[in-house]
Amino acid sequence: MKKILLLLFCALFLAPTTARSDTWAIYIYICGSDLEQQHSLASNDIVEIANAEYSNSVTVVAQTGGTKKWEELSTDNGPYRISTRNLERYVFSSDACLEKIGSLPQKNMGDPKTLAEFISFCVKNYPADHKILVIWNHGGGSVGELARDQNFNMKGLTLDDLHNALARVFTERPETPPFDIIGFDACLMSTLDVGLAVEGFARYMIASQEVIPGFGWSYTPFISAISKNDSIDPKDLGKVIIDAYFEALHNEIQDDFDPEALSTLSLLDLSRIKKLKEAWDMLGFEIVTLLDKEDFETVLARIGRAAERSDNFTNSKSDGYSNMMDMGSFLQNARSFLPEMTDLVLKRINDTVIYKTNGTRHRDACGISCYYPYDGGEGLAMMLNAPYSSPITVLQALGSGDLNSDDALARLRTLYAKVENAEIPEDGKEIENQENQGNQENQGTVGDLAGILVQSVSEASKQEQLFPNLPDIIASIKPTQSFSVATLKDAPLNIGDDGQVNLEIGADAAKHLKNVFFLLAYYDENDDIIVALGNDADMYSDWEKGIFTSHFRNKWAELNGHIVYLDITGVDKNNFYYSIPLKINGKECNLRALYSISEQKYKIIGVNYSSESKIIDKFLAQIKDGDKVTTRFPATKISDDSDFEEIELETFTIVNNPGLEDADLGNAKYVYMFQMVDSRGNSETSEVVMISVQDGKISFSK
Repeated sequence: MKKILLLLFCALFLAPTTARSDTWAIYIYICGSDLEQQHSLASNDIVEIANAEYSNSVTVVAQTGGTKKWEELSTDNGPYRISTRNLERYVFSSDACLEKIGSLPQKNMGDPKTLAEFISFCVKNYPADHKILVIWNHGGGSVGELARDQNFNMKGLTLDDLHNALARVFTERPETPPFDIIGFDACLMSTLDVGLAVEGFARYMIASQEVIPGFGWSYTPFISAISKNDSIDPKDLGKVIIDAYFEALHNEIQDDFDPEALSTLSLLDLSRIKKLKEAWDMLGFEIVTLLDKEDFETVLARIGRAAERSDNFTNSKSDGYSNMMDMGSFLQNARSFLPEMTDLVLKRINDTVIYKTNGTRHRDACGISCYYPYDGGEGLAMMLNAPYSSPITVLQALGSGDLNSDDALARLRTLYAKVENAEIPEDGKEIENQENQGNQENQGTVGDLAGILVQSVSEASKQEQLFPNLPDIIASIKPTQSFSVATLKDAPLNIGDDGQVNLEIGADAAKHLKNVFFLLAYYDENDDIIVALGNDADMYSDWEKGIFTSHFRNKWAELNGHIVYLDITGVDKNNFYYSIPLKINGKECNLRALYSISEQKYKIIGVNYSSESKIIDKFLAQIKDGDKVTTRFPATKISDDSDFEEIELETFTIVNNPGLEDADLGNAKYVYMFQMVDSRGNSETSEVVMISVQDGKISFSK
């Protein structure tokens, strides 16, 4: 008997074994919309998916829909066109590169039920050890919509919709989430709020802070990478996805076209996202404490200046407003007046963003964005009602009038209750390897921050007063604004001995402003016309004294020798960034460009075409020889007070490669003024100075 048992033991435990392969399933939700109809971008990516190497361990399931036109695909079985009248499902595997497995009645891809049905189908019929969900379409960041369906008036998914779609299929499991990765081949989705919406459903998130060029993700390399190594760690796969994306972009770079410059892609550890939100909210309460020392308008202006000087993602009149701001650069700009929490939030950003790559436009971006109302308040209502609202949002809404003081106080109390007992390191400094520290004496709560946020109060009074004087602080700003930018209307200018123009508003007024820049316009009395040339920040600014000085050199940007309108969209230590409205081959678009301060020259990043849905477009195109270009400018008559209207000034054909460079404006008259913007987005202009240029001589007059 013992001999039989020994033989059985050997057979079971000593026999040669074959290592078990990990299985992978990638579910791709492809809402083609106008991106497919106009540019065939979804079809191109479907071809990339089909061209990948597939082992028995890898399966891709895709659902298509959301567009009025699909490009014809070339397959091994001949030409094939995806249906526009139905939703269709396809499988890509080692058995077939493109196998249709289902056709469904037309439904809105921007409906959470449609997304949930797709995920449920995939999980039931194509389970795997490792699962990835990718959503392909337009993206809108924290306040825009995702998966906009062209067949349903471009209705898309809000972040609540996205969360609810996932929750229809799964229970939130932060410790063992159903997906290894949730990725967005869509613009602007690497935000704190998006991460919070999908936390509990995935270990990692891959998304871009910026617009994604039309090429989108590079699917062939990362699918093939899994086939070659099905035991790859999901975190390492995330790095492969990001590296492949940037390698593909780099291969597209030409002399006057650099899609890589604008691009970003980040890998976020979603297990850290709630701790980041916690720290961000505590930073918001540090801002509230400033109101005990400074008036409300001054505090908002300081926040506004920090935001305006922070890296941001597609926020201009020309391109539209995503209202997305890089969290890291904002913190660096706000460090001087928010010293207690800045280091803690930066540390938690670094914990959350575990891998990223940025192009030159966003070289120092931290990898994750947050909401800031660059357009003066659009989207505030959505952010206030979202489950991811923050004290900073509440303060912005109070400043814009979207909340009264009682509502603001109630919301702040609710938010404070969520972080009141949060464990944080003393003095806001993170302790290395804190989870391994046996001694908890160095950890404290928000209430222990040396009175920075809260004073100790009895349990009886705790509900009435969460921290010192907050009700009084909020109520004190209710009746009137302490500052109105209207007082700066027609602010006087003086012409200095150096021939430049000075705006002197003083330190008290300057501290209430978030931005000052200049406006330049062409002035022709004979033709009775004023043509706005744009706005720029090429000037000298002394915010401490409230003095702003022009730097007029009689130069302006020209494209192939034709003057263009400049709308400045951002400034950092290395570059100025611009959006230039044009028509190319009859289609309205905006040329994205930067001006290198060190090299003193422009570089074209690419072209964004106006989308049917009036949202920030994913497609970034190249301007090239043979393109027919029409310049677009705001203009009005000198003889009346009519508003500026857009005119088309010149039409020309690009020859000898597109080139953008500063050129002399020549002999003419110009209008120069400063524009001052307050914390609420309200603005006023200074008085006007006339500039006359004759044979290279520049003269100023009032």
